[in-house]
Amino acid sequence: MKVSIIISFRQGDDDRKDNLKGVINYLSRFLSEDVEIIVVEQDSDSKLEWLPKGIKHVLLYNGGVFNKGWGYNVGVKLSKGDYLLFSDADLYVRPESYMGLLTYLPQYDVTNPYSEIYYLDKPNSKNFVASGYNMNLIWKPGAAMCKVKARVVSGGIFTIKRDVFFTLKGFDERCVGFGYEDDIFDAKMRKSGVKIKDVSDYCIHVYHKSVREGMDKRDPYFMTFQRNKELFQTWEKMSRADVEKEINGVQTWGEGKYDYLAH
Repeated sequence: MKVSIIISFRQGDDDRKDNLKGVINYLSRFLSEDVEIIVVEQDSDSKLEWLPKGIKHVLLYNGGVFNKGWGYNVGVKLSKGDYLLFSDADLYVRPESYMGLLTYLPQYDVTNPYSEIYYLDKPNSKNFVASGYNMNLIWKPGAAMCKVKARVVSGGIFTIKRDVFFTLKGFDERCVGFGYEDDIFDAKMRKSGVKIKDVSDYCIHVYHKSVREGMDKRDPYFMTFQRNKELFQTWEKMSRADVEKEINGVQTWGEGKYDYLAH
């Protein structure tokens, strides 16, 4: 059973850099002949020269607005795994939860490991990494800024069978910038009859500056949010037959100019 762990990423500031460094270090314990980690970086030139050996690094050329779903799609096309595990660069679940998800995949098509998300502030995020990723940190008074219920299956961390992802033709690449790429993929899955298993664990979200924090309304990221919402609403209104027709109408996905970068 081969597994591909895929991260779609752009290094915007030091917080994001630290986030990815921590997640890569945490996930590297799973590297083996049967488990690969692929980081798809979207930028005009690479800023991830620091990635350690053993990580497959793809530079997907994009000088415009970051497109998370497109990065995932490209990563899948370049992966070897029968099972795909997608991971945000700022989320953690317990080590046993990652590969434990795979035990459900013979019966289900998609699994999500958590129902609750604990957000850490900046000092506690640093403490979490410095402690060797002590997941019990959240139980200490004042450690977690807040706890929220997970909204979607395909946001953050989830696994899916490779053939199912290809049948769905991946994430909708028209959804760019900030928000709704996961909501849209959830809608595609639900309306296509995909079998989903939710596991009631929890995850830790480490700190980084919010995309919307201090953002000018003329910023390209801000301006994409409403368009993405409208695209999601279109998917939500579709019948199962409409969704199938929409997916069949996708001619290309997971394409683009990219380079493999050695480390």
